[in-house]
Amino acid sequence: MSIFRPKLYFVYLAKHYLKNVLAILFGLSFAFAAIDYFQHAQKLSISGSYKILYIYYMWQQALGLLYPLAIVFASDYDQDGIYTYEYHGCFTCLWVQQKKS
Repeated sequence: MSIFRPKLYFVYLAKHYLKNVLAILFGLSFAFAAIDYFQHAQKLSISGSYKILYIYYMWQQALGLLYPLAIVFASDYDQDGIYTYEYHGCFTCLWVQQKKS
């Protein structure tokens, strides 16, 4: 296995893991920013640009806070998916049945 040509199961797991990390991270951070905005919306009645900047800065803060949580949730979600849809047996077969030269 080289860096430029990884195994097929590694590519499959990496693709699904990264997709889940990004979906969970952006979903949680946007929800965090929206809830915080609605809690402080009356205090931000100065102009529209302040509201946009406030949402942007809250979103950036949420990314920093929720990144470790998204990593753990995505790995848990992937492991649950592997065992639920019985992909574990498929991956075991891929590891066991290697070509002998």
